Amino acid sequence: MSAELAGRVAARLGELWGGAYAVGNVRRLSGGASRETWSLDATGPDGARHGLIVRRDPEELPRPEQMAREAAAFRAARAAGVPEPELYDAGPDRLGSPYLLMERLDGETIARRLLRDEAYAGARPRLARELGGVLARIHAIDPGEVPGLPRIDALPLLRELYEGFGEPRPAIELGLRWLAEHRPEAYGDTLVHGDFRTGNLLIGPDGLRGVLDWEIVHRGDPMQDLGWLCTKAWRFGSPHPVGGFGPRADLLAGYAEAGGTPPDPQTLAWWELYGTLRWAVLCRRQAERHLSGAEPSLELAVLGRRVCEQEHDILLSLGLTHPVTIPDPLTEQGAGDGGRTPPTTRPGGAQGAEVESEGGGARSAGGRGHTPPATRPGAVQSAEEESEGGGARSAGGRGHTPPATRPGAAQGAEEESEGGGARSAEDGGDAPPAQPGAVQRAEVESEGGAARSAEAREEGGARTLPAAQPRATRRIEVDGQGAGSEGGAAQSTEAEGQGAGSRDGAAQSTEAEGQGAGSEGGAAQSTEVEGQGAGSEGGVVRSVGGETKGGGGGVRSAVPHDLPDRDGLLEAVGEFLVGEMGAAEDPRVRFHARVAANAVRIARREARLAEAHGAAHRGRLASLGCADDGELCAAIRDGSLDGRAGEVAEVVRAAVTDKLIVANPAHLAIPG
Repeated sequence: MSAELAGRVAARLGELWGGAYAVGNVRRLSGGASRETWSLDATGPDGARHGLIVRRDPEELPRPEQMAREAAAFRAARAAGVPEPELYDAGPDRLGSPYLLMERLDGETIARRLLRDEAYAGARPRLARELGGVLARIHAIDPGEVPGLPRIDALPLLRELYEGFGEPRPAIELGLRWLAEHRPEAYGDTLVHGDFRTGNLLIGPDGLRGVLDWEIVHRGDPMQDLGWLCTKAWRFGSPHPVGGFGPRADLLAGYAEAGGTPPDPQTLAWWELYGTLRWAVLCRRQAERHLSGAEPSLELAVLGRRVCEQEHDILLSLGLTHPVTIPDPLTEQGAGDGGRTPPTTRPGGAQGAEVESEGGGARSAGGRGHTPPATRPGAVQSAEEESEGGGARSAGGRGHTPPATRPGAAQGAEEESEGGGARSAEDGGDAPPAQPGAVQRAEVESEGGAARSAEAREEGGARTLPAAQPRATRRIEVDGQGAGSEGGAAQSTEAEGQGAGSRDGAAQSTEAEGQGAGSEGGAAQSTEVEGQGAGSEGGVVRSVGGETKGGGGGVRSAVPHDLPDRDGLLEAVGEFLVGEMGAAEDPRVRFHARVAANAVRIARREARLAEAHGAAHRGRLASLGCADDGELCAAIRDGSLDGRAGEVAEVVRAAVTDKLIVANPAHLAIPG
């Protein structure tokens, strides 16, 4: 493919500039599954060398009208003083499919490097203000300069995308309801970039050098761009809300200085929460491209397991949960200390007047009625800057001011686009290595997690339900732990040798790999996998030497397979991917090896915990009189469970926590 592209580019350059051109050093850049992104070097007849970037549609999915719109946006933005690479050529088929051929600028897009490397230390403090000024110039562009620019009403489109999956998600329903009930007035009808965030900004030691990826440019409310830049997912673990670079006050000051009308804090907060919901839906949309068989891709597959990160962040924004540290079930600590009590059951939980943020100061979590608490310091509602390590967070949430959100992102096609960009789904480690000299790369890295690519379309809104005080003991445990409750209900969600005991009540143990449930004076229920048993008198069953033995539980038959077992094999695969494949010379191979290793970790956690989590979730739904998530979502929409709003919040929070313990437990500790 690279030889074919080199030949086409050489021929096209000869037509554009005259003479014979030699094209080499052709490299496909990581990420961007909705489009191919290539870096090339061209040498002209005079010996001059030109660094080039080609972005083109896959041949099987050409979108010539959208590519033409993006080309027009590039040219209009450059003419308006927005930093852009020079666009040399664009067309429907001269390079095999619709394409853009542009100048290759020097700079960096990978968030980890931009936010931590010393080379960018001088630029970081200035970037929030600079980006505000650039957005004001973008929003001042006459929409008529970009032919065929679609007008998008963000909230209805978001709900349409979500409902298109036919997959009920209670956390998203809560967010959509809050957005719908608190939607602010539009600040205008302007050209909107649609994907302005860290990862699509080319930055050098001197500041911003290029705004990339205009795939989803459209007409709409300009506040969408400001809120998207501040969305939690695009902070990549930084405490600074504006793309991880600085405070909102600097962003809005730069926006005003360049002629824009800055939003009030409540409006910006609304768009930040919208951004988190949008990224949740786009993650699911990207995964669907893999699930449907249209575009098999490990990156897209793993991206589907990132939806729960955004669901957790939605609950954070609505004041229905708070950060909590739960050890990874795969670590020695996670397997030995029983984990930590999740936010659903900590005393005071999201229900209390204040909650300690994990490393950060006091945070509001009061959620009375349907109004979420205000944001932390530096959040949209406050004029204060966010302190580097956390600091006290404001708690005055009135009206429609949800707390601010955290990093995430998109780069694919929105609107009518079929495809999207692919983002990596790593669970830690580095992002895809930088390609020397390649600027317009489609790579991004998320702190603790994923490089992501987003697709196109917008999303919708919802309102919050207050959290309830837990009424039952619930602990998430790993390796030899038990949950006990006296005079009430005990529920234990367990893995590898755990037991639940209850006196004078009911004990339920949903178990995997050698667990037991015991109950005295009540009923014992045990859901078992691979040699588990339920023993009265609180007996715990463990597997010893291939047999399952336990106090009062008897001996079960040995597992009929040889060692290593399922988990051991998966662990070996993961070690191979991180070790040998992770040391490969090709940066794309290293990058995808990390994505694959993360997929293996997710599969191992799910193998240990899925049975327990499933049974626990069914029990929680039953407590609300719901047979499944669909019935709960319907109740959230029609308000039929508003009288039990706290219990609803508890059920949703517990389900999202369980999903994150499998997909990315570290995300639970990241403050909003």
